[in-house]
Amino acid sequence: MGVLGLDIGGTFVKWAEVEGRRGKVRTDRSAEGVISIIRRLIDEKKPDRVGIAVAGLVDLSGRLRHSPNLRWMEGTNLREEFDAVVINDATAAAYGEYRAGAGRGKRVVLAITLGTGLGGGLVVNGMPFVGADGVALEPGHIIVNPGGDECNCGRKGCLEAYFSSYAIERGYLRIKGEEAGIEEITRRYREGEKEAIEVVRRAAKYLSIGISNLIMIINPDVVVLAGGLAFDIPDLIDLLALDVFSVQKTEIRRAELGEYSGALGAAFIASDKPKLLGA
Repeated sequence: MGVLGLDIGGTFVKWAEVEGRRGKVRTDRSAEGVISIIRRLIDEKKPDRVGIAVAGLVDLSGRLRHSPNLRWMEGTNLREEFDAVVINDATAAAYGEYRAGAGRGKRVVLAITLGTGLGGGLVVNGMPFVGADGVALEPGHIIVNPGGDECNCGRKGCLEAYFSSYAIERGYLRIKGEEAGIEEITRRYREGEKEAIEVVRRAAKYLSIGISNLIMIINPDVVVLAGGLAFDIPDLIDLLALDVFSVQKTEIRRAELGEYSGALGAAFIASDKPKLLGA
């Protein structure tokens, strides 16, 4: 049986098959463009089942309610469009890592996706946790600095406003007085530029606060860092100064499925049809 997983992001639609093939297609940042790409991939691959991961609040009907970083997709019901299993991208990433990555053999797997925004997903005993309405676990929008920097969601002081690609770009502009994209900033960081080091370390301080709080609440076996920034900042795990009780034995790992955690996770969910906790 062919199963296709898709991960809708702000720049690319990534696709992966359980059998191993994978790739990505650049989007034009429109709902029509994304739908066209997905239709083309489904027509080409002819899968028996389709799983779709998307960043934002996805309700149990398959509709994207709200997405600060995919506003052009809001209101789209992807289940109706494609007869697919639809899930939050970080939840898909958590399941993908549970099934075939850094969370293999673990009971409680928490994934944090670090990219354009900051998302979170949780798998407990093989079951993705989605909450009562399907929109659980949005750690990017927990407040870590009341009244602080503005988030793409419109609130102030969210974790995402301090650790995300746009947050780091904004912080770099403040410190350096020069605009630069996230790829350039992380390259300069790896090369040892003072300003890039300052902004990345500040961002990591807030990420530490967020992850520490989540560990205290959830007590996961492992926290898996996924998304582009987890790899573009090679010493990110070393930068995290986690403040948790010594009895907490949580491991922090990078995603083993790389940038395809979400797409593969969506494919595994479509194939396995696990019980969704809270639904």
